[in-house]
Amino acid sequence: TGVDPTATFATDTPYNNQAITDQDFFIIRVTAQDATTILYYKIVVTVLPTYSLAAAGPSGGWIFYINANYATDGWRYLEAGALSTQTTAYWSNTSHSIGTSSDIGTGQANTTAIVTYLNSIPETGMAAQVCNDLSVTNGAFTYNDWFLPALSEVGQMYANIKVVGGFTTDPNTFYWSSTENGPSNVLLVNFNNGTQPTASKSFGPLRFRCARAF
Repeated sequence: TGVDPTATFATDTPYNNQAITDQDFFIIRVTAQDATTILYYKIVVTVLPTYSLAAAGPSGGWIFYINANYATDGWRYLEAGALSTQTTAYWSNTSHSIGTSSDIGTGQANTTAIVTYLNSIPETGMAAQVCNDLSVTNGAFTYNDWFLPALSEVGQMYANIKVVGGFTTDPNTFYWSSTENGPSNVLLVNFNNGTQPTASKSFGPLRFRCARAF
């Protein structure tokens, strides 16, 4: 900043819908109202990779949902954790209506609400808390933005990555969601047939797979 990057900056050809590639950059000149103070800012473009359904995700897990409304929602992909992150736990040992949703895109809000309540009881080691505390390092990056997925999100895991994601599909194999069905119960997904039964929050321990949005 503060130095004219080219002697001909003022007369250089302006950007006009040229294709942008990774690490292209723009120089922006900002002139103050006094017309004498001029600053230059270099903005480097980083082109994010794109993913397809059932592709390996950045954390080493699997892409199970692609959001068509990503420009509005702020996230484009849902990634399930790798098989190595799968574990079992209880949902809770209490009966209390936290108020969670079943919709795609609500797993993070569900998890935040669940963890806030469980920490206040307190309870520890429950499924939502395990996801909230999960840290996965893959290559040079560490991912700490995990949540217990909502019912419809777990349903998308079943529909799109049941096999490639290494989910257990034996009869009566249930996975927790973060979606309540009343004060005492939670909705599950049976990965043998895709049904979505109800179980007590204290049932289990049951399997679950954490997810992240990006």
